[in-house]
Amino acid sequence: MIIHSLTSSHVGQRLQRWLAFRPLTLGLGLAVLAALVLVFINETGYRQSTRALQEIGEAQGERLVLSSLVQNIVDAENGQLGYLLTGQPQYRQPYDAAAKQISNQLAALRKLYEGKSAESARLATLTDHVMRKLAEIEMTVRLRESGNDDAWKFVVTTDVGREEMAAIRTEAAGLMALSNQSLMAGQAQIARSLATARLGIGLAALTGLFAFYLYLRQTHRLREAG
Repeated sequence: MIIHSLTSSHVGQRLQRWLAFRPLTLGLGLAVLAALVLVFINETGYRQSTRALQEIGEAQGERLVLSSLVQNIVDAENGQLGYLLTGQPQYRQPYDAAAKQISNQLAALRKLYEGKSAESARLATLTDHVMRKLAEIEMTVRLRESGNDDAWKFVVTTDVGREEMAAIRTEAAGLMALSNQSLMAGQAQIARSLATARLGIGLAALTGLFAFYLYLRQTHRLREAG
């Protein structure tokens, strides 16, 4: 009986101690959980923001190359018209310089649009129009060099060059719109990541405060018991 009484008393004391430290254990668990949640939210937000910044950078690069491409085609067309009207070699310089850069810019766009089916399809159409436009310019320039005025004048009056230039602007505008969509999507993703991080920090702070409250309450109880 005495042994049974001692055993029951010992078990009761252990139960009381466990009940006394239960709030402290709960508070510690909440604090650890809040820290883990905060780390997870921050890591997820960092990865999403990094990916969004990369997309924004690519979209800005695409816009820059597209603008330069269209400007070089305009410069080539202006050089063509100046040479056709005057026959002076110096008027060909803008065309020659622009023609060298256009091929490099098309190659840069192909690299930027790798893995993007919609952009790659539009770029293929744009490339076809650019090649036809350059071929039209090259033909008229060579005819002018050879002194075949009637031939180059006929080519100019067919409006082939004007139609190709209009198609180039249309396709370039379509690609620019797709780049703008990527740019806005990246900005929206960064805004969502910031909002999620803000919410996570708030929840973690509240959880930490609650855990601290449990700790203070348990400390007060221990003092009273002592």
